[in-house]
Amino acid sequence: MSVLKADTIQSTGGGAAALTKQHAGKAWLYGTTTAGTTDSFNVGSGTDHGTGDYSYSFTNAMVNNDYSQSGMASSTDQRRNLTQNTARYSASTIAVELSDAGSNDDTSHCVTIHGDLA
Repeated sequence: MSVLKADTIQSTGGGAAALTKQHAGKAWLYGTTTAGTTDSFNVGSGTDHGTGDYSYSFTNAMVNNDYSQSGMASSTDQRRNLTQNTARYSASTIAVELSDAGSNDDTSHCVTIHGDLA
């Protein structure tokens, strides 16, 4: 059996190697109440559409909108349900919404995307 050991893997152009047609996460974010991000991968700017309703642009788009999105959210006093807002998601946009937001935003939310990059 062969073993491959590496500290850094780069593309032939010298940048980060693209994970296409693989089952690794293609994007993730740790978001805030104002649709900002504390940390993220393959996620650009965010938009706050109202209480518990956010969207974020992908840095590198997905091939289509058939990607898998999973996530969780919390507020200071409870855990929240996080769903995909079908009115706003696309191959270039992650759309998340608190299904039980009521009149409260969440304290933070985390989302992971699996699918194929364009």
